[in-house]
Amino acid sequence: MPRPHGGKLVNRLTPVSKQEKVKAEAAEMPEITVTHENRLDFENIAFGLYSPLKGPLTQTDFNTVVSKGRLSNDTPWTIPIVLDVSEKDADSFKGETP
Repeated sequence: MPRPHGGKLVNRLTPVSKQEKVKAEAAEMPEITVTHENRLDFENIAFGLYSPLKGPLTQTDFNTVVSKGRLSNDTPWTIPIVLDVSEKDADSFKGETP
């Protein structure tokens, strides 16, 4: 079997044993509406199809993908995977860490 892109397969799926806990935590978090395309991107991240990504690109990774076709760690990557939200929603998350 070939190695995953970036050397490590990312698995962001929640184990069944932790799903109720994660659902309860999620209920306390702010909610945003995402596009169908964003949902598909997050599913692809969760299942490891976008390995080595663990989430949408950071600002640094976005800039290097657009300018050099690589992630900031020099892994080749040409698709800018981002979370498209309104400026108002983005402002509400400033300072938050995943």
